[in-house]
Amino acid sequence: MVFTCLGKNRIKLFHSLHLKKFRDEHAMFIAEGNKLAAEILRSDFTIRALIATDKWYSKVTGTEDSHKWQTFELFGNAEEIIVESHDIIKRISLLSAPQEVLLVVSIPSYKYKTEDMKSELALAFDDIRDPGNMGTILRICDWFGIQNIFCSPESVDIYNPKSVQASMGSITRTKVHYIGLEQFLKEVNDAGDIPVYGTLLKGNNIYNENLSPNGLVLFGNESSGISSVLMPFISKKIYVPDFSMHNNKPESLNISAAAAIVCSEFRRKAND
Repeated sequence: MVFTCLGKNRIKLFHSLHLKKFRDEHAMFIAEGNKLAAEILRSDFTIRALIATDKWYSKVTGTEDSHKWQTFELFGNAEEIIVESHDIIKRISLLSAPQEVLLVVSIPSYKYKTEDMKSELALAFDDIRDPGNMGTILRICDWFGIQNIFCSPESVDIYNPKSVQASMGSITRTKVHYIGLEQFLKEVNDAGDIPVYGTLLKGNNIYNENLSPNGLVLFGNESSGISSVLMPFISKKIYVPDFSMHNNKPESLNISAAAAIVCSEFRRKAND
């Protein structure tokens, strides 16, 4: 169904989704741009509305670009297709240079089984705050085939527009669970046969460790590290060594860079 006019109440509603309290209230988030639109329309996410300019809609449905969209029946499972002016899209968008298409998407609900970590690798993040880092971490997990990510409730919302944008579509292929980490790690320990690795500044050199192909890797806050209440649940402490030759060495790695190195080393040793 195509609508040619978007009322001011719905514009206000969609724009409000840039704030977490309204995303939680309405269980929806915003995704902007061609790349994200294509990724999400290919996924099993529920698209509440596709909002695009007439120029974009005409181009996708009637020109040489249309073949890029036909693999998922052009507009996938979008419940509404709304053709509007670029000015209207600007009123909804958070981007400094809004593109010509955005989606309003239902926030999915995921379940997990602790037992699954006996056969797969998962990551956990304690109070991660930067939305760009969070989105980049999803891309990293997607690249290394890590599907489940566990975050403390205080961590940044993955459906924050900056996180969604930084994920570059990986948000559709990874599952983020917000959960109290203390109780969760207790369940993991009680399950047995699931190693819990903690990434710390003082630990064993990751390049010298025998790493399991399964288990949980815990990362701490960007500035304060892993909370003290979580330390007793860690069975193996690891760190990425500093090879810097300078006197003024960096205090730590960016958390998304650290996650990339750690994931790469786990996968490399699993394939040796």
